[in-house]
Amino acid sequence: MAVPHQVVLFFLGIAAAVVLFLTWWAILFTARYPRAFFDYITWYLRWSVRVGGYIYLLTDKYPPFSGAE
Repeated sequence: MAVPHQVVLFFLGIAAAVVLFLTWWAILFTARYPRAFFDYITWYLRWSVRVGGYIYLLTDKYPPFSGAE
C-alpha cells in the first residue's frame, strides 16, 4: 500500500536534491537560507518520514498524500 507514496516520493526526492544544490549556492552567495527552499525540504522530509514510519510498521495510520502538519 505504500508503493504509490514511494513512486511520488522518488520524483520529489530528485527535485529535493536539485533544491538542496540550489540552496547551497544561495547560502554561499547570500548567507541566508531561502524560505521557499526551506519550506519545500521540510514538506518533503515530513512526508517521507511518515511514509517510512508506515513502511517499517512504526504506525498503523496510513500516511496522507501531503507533507502538511
